[in-house]
Amino acid sequence: MKKYMLKRILFSIFSLFVVVMVVMLLVYSLIERNVIFQSDDTWNKKSLNDRTIYEYTQYQKYGYLSYVDYTGYVRNKYTELYGDSYTTEKAYTTDIQVIQDENEYKNNATVQEFIAKYEGQGYTVQYLTPVRGRSGKTRNGGKGYLIAYEEKNVALRLVDYLKNFFTIESTHDVTDPELTERYVRFEKDPYSPLFAVVGSGTQHKYLLYFNG
Repeated sequence: MKKYMLKRILFSIFSLFVVVMVVMLLVYSLIERNVIFQSDDTWNKKSLNDRTIYEYTQYQKYGYLSYVDYTGYVRNKYTELYGDSYTTEKAYTTDIQVIQDENEYKNNATVQEFIAKYEGQGYTVQYLTPVRGRSGKTRNGGKGYLIAYEEKNVALRLVDYLKNFFTIESTHDVTDPELTERYVRFEKDPYSPLFAVVGSGTQHKYLLYFNG
């Protein structure tokens, strides 16, 4: 009987794995990803490069890819160097504005850092050239962007999905230095006449409990 139950449980888990993989294959590989914008009012209101950037943010949200924007990279870099006052630094302003010049941006040291870092990690780096009108002024929605993105294959998506099925808590999840007593033990639950498994230092106090 035990052998039969174990076999049924393993078969059920395998079936779930196969179903999830097939669904992900259909959604992420065989269906055009642009369908997510069919009823997206925000997408309809954007244009040119701004629309492209919005698409990348949504693709990342729905798990199609990993995406990094150069502007955020620069912001993080200068925050580490100067704290919250980084916006007053001339070098920060220069690094932010340089991507609006399609002829000079590649000569910038921070741009070169960004490209080298993410190409080294297997990302595709893409430059969206500023879109200008006849007067030379950047059109609405047409400012330049520098981004890096990495497409996720079905196997990685499946792993990311399945690894969130289970979480393991430990007594070191809470980093409060004043917490000296750490344990996992059975205690009488004051909210029910039954026992519960509780933890100190774990993310949740109640690890196993029974209600009425």
